[in-house]
Amino acid sequence: MFSQSTAGHNLEELQALTMELGQYVHDATRKGVAAHVVEKGIWNRVLEMGRQALGGFIAGQGDGDVGETFMMPDGQVLKRLDRTHTRPYQSIFGRFELNRVVYETRESQKIECVPLDARLQFPESGFSYVLQDWDQALGVEQAFLRVDDTMGMILGFNQSVDSLERMNRHMARDVASFRSSREAPPTDEEGHVIDGLRQMGTKRKLRGN
Repeated sequence: MFSQSTAGHNLEELQALTMELGQYVHDATRKGVAAHVVEKGIWNRVLEMGRQALGGFIAGQGDGDVGETFMMPDGQVLKRLDRTHTRPYQSIFGRFELNRVVYETRESQKIECVPLDARLQFPESGFSYVLQDWDQALGVEQAFLRVDDTMGMILGFNQSVDSLERMNRHMARDVASFRSSREAPPTDEEGHVIDGLRQMGTKRKLRGN
């Protein structure tokens, strides 16, 4: 289940990048490079180091092959398909393409189990939970186009506005059930809550103007 050779290559690259980062700082110190230039140079190298580190982790997981068959908790036996299925994983360090073994009852039916996805707790979408969290934190106050610009400036890659909108809709699916699970405030307090929300909205509009 593990691809140690590929993971080892990533870790070798990570070690080389670590040494290169130290040399970069040493050279910048000797040459008297401006602090903001060095800061950006360090950040770009840290992002590449993160990509190699995460890539090594993912490569070390293999393709999720657990044998010719897989038994579900309900006793149903699934068969391994001959071909692997590819899925994207857009992390904060860049995009990865993962080839995974999948299990189902027949080729024409819906995929029932992807062991690698389950073990690594991958999200349904191709965006990592960390990236989704950061995107939505910015999206609360900014338009999605601005979110893309901001994240692109920090992380060095772009996301389409369409994908950000789909992500937002997907994450909002559980809002209704969450609200229905909460107890309603007492009747004599409900008006105060609504007034407070209205005041918050007014303040935001004033800041926007």
